[in-house]
Amino acid sequence: MALKILVCEDEKISHGWLVKMIKSWGHSTVSAYTGAEAISRANQEQPDVILLDMLYPDMEGVEVLKKLRENSDLDATRVITVSATSTEELAPQIKDFNVWTSLSKPIKKAELKHLIDEFEGSSDLPELEQPTFMVITKNGVHQKVLEKLLTSLGCKTLTADTMETAEQLLSSVKIAGIIVELDVEPSKIGEALRKIKAVISDSTPIILEILTVDQNTLWELSSLHVTDILVKPVNMNRLKASVEDIIEKLKAAHEAKSGSGSKTILIVEDFSITANMLARIFAKTTFQTIVARNGPQAYELIVKKKPDLILLDLNLPGMNGVELLELLEAKSLKIPFAVSTAERDQTKLRVLKKMGALKIFRKPIIGEELLSFIRSFNFQTGVLDHCQCDYSILFASEDDSTIQAVEQALHSADLSYHLAADSTQVQAEIKGRPPVLVIDMGFKSLDGKALIKKIRSSKQNETMKILGLAERLDESLKQEMTELGVDSVVAKPFSIAELAEQLQEMLSAVPPSVDLSEFSSQFLNELDMLPLPQDAVYLEQAKRLGHNLAGTAGLISSAELHDAGIKLEETADQGDSQSCQKQVNDIRKQIEQLAAKATLLNQ
Repeated sequence: MALKILVCEDEKISHGWLVKMIKSWGHSTVSAYTGAEAISRANQEQPDVILLDMLYPDMEGVEVLKKLRENSDLDATRVITVSATSTEELAPQIKDFNVWTSLSKPIKKAELKHLIDEFEGSSDLPELEQPTFMVITKNGVHQKVLEKLLTSLGCKTLTADTMETAEQLLSSVKIAGIIVELDVEPSKIGEALRKIKAVISDSTPIILEILTVDQNTLWELSSLHVTDILVKPVNMNRLKASVEDIIEKLKAAHEAKSGSGSKTILIVEDFSITANMLARIFAKTTFQTIVARNGPQAYELIVKKKPDLILLDLNLPGMNGVELLELLEAKSLKIPFAVSTAERDQTKLRVLKKMGALKIFRKPIIGEELLSFIRSFNFQTGVLDHCQCDYSILFASEDDSTIQAVEQALHSADLSYHLAADSTQVQAEIKGRPPVLVIDMGFKSLDGKALIKKIRSSKQNETMKILGLAERLDESLKQEMTELGVDSVVAKPFSIAELAEQLQEMLSAVPPSVDLSEFSSQFLNELDMLPLPQDAVYLEQAKRLGHNLAGTAGLISSAELHDAGIKLEETADQGDSQSCQKQVNDIRKQIEQLAAKATLLNQ
């Protein structure tokens, strides 16, 4: 979706350059050349973003900013201030006016584009091609029934009465799925399907209609990407549901490939380091993100943008997270939400659960954990898919000696696990998306390579780690397993201690790191903006600073600053301004040392 951007700049060459550049990105612009004009055009046009120069012939930018914020209709409008002075010098003057961010002149094109893209990306989604299904059956009446069903679902139908005809057609026609009726004994089903599989993509879904099925057949079909197995007489409602599921997955894949149709996630976070980190986590996904830096701004964005999911910090200026949730409840704006917090009070966290929090993330958030949660969230129903497992390791093996050795490693590392000793169990447990799969490649009743290929073809399993156990491990097998998407391969016989250590490493996730310069610069700026200890809001601001420090120190692996943040938050909560000031001074010294270290590293 294109944005409306108000460009407030009195220097005409710079103004023209900005307008031309913003329009080239697909957004519309409104122009203002004086402070008074900026205020008037903002009130009239209600832009999404205001690019505000901080010096005009008739008034200063701070005065313009003050007037803009007096209009509650502009609460959700993002303001980017632009100044020839450094952002650090400008910060104390604009801290009370809910500025999104500040840029220094000359504006860097890439930096401005990144900010605008962060607010709301857009692209045109080409229309999805009408899906074509191949129907393979000798039964003319059944063929007509299936054609009618597929037409009612908006699909085209391609028919074949023999496997030979089907093979010829499939070699030249792109299809969305196959419905095949096989009146053969179970032992010959796999052979018949393999002929079809030879001329289609491995990921092409197949719905199979058969007279009977046994356990051996199920094991064989599990490696052939059979989407559904229907025993005759076929339940047409179930068949319809299977086709509808294939169509929905096609639509989702089309939207993801086109970079549009993605869902919008509102990040409510007042601290810029955390907000930027979260935006970076989502940067390589198809999700769109918008960011609010306080409670009132979040509320306005929720009303205006109707996000699909909210990632909510609790400790916010103006209106805390709980107050925001209560306001949304009062206004009947029931939007699914998860919480991101450094809060340690279990009573408060239980209240959030009762209010409907889908998940409570401990700061700093681990990227893989967040993305795994987002992908398990059903945007259509507004709830989490009930396919989460309560253990860490899924172990797939049927060899007693291997099972005994791996279980010893799992017990020694105190890791929770589930043993799947047959292919049916493996297929069922994979749906729960366990964090790590340990698969014995000598599993006789399961094609391990086919299973891994299937797992890696599903976007929902992107974060699952896979460790393979192999009898003979050479460079060729290592290369093949790597190409399949296996994270690690261990040769038998293996060391129990080394396997336990490797599994622990696979489970451990490192939160996204931030540059030391970025971290120290942001916090020194925050410290400079603290009011004097005599000020009425000093304790409140010091408490928030401690909270943010505790929640982000993990990004630079500083346990000392994490503990200092917790201590400052607790001291401010007790109302001890004098002790707070001493702790603030100590924190400043630590961060100044970090800044010096960052400077040395960058030289």
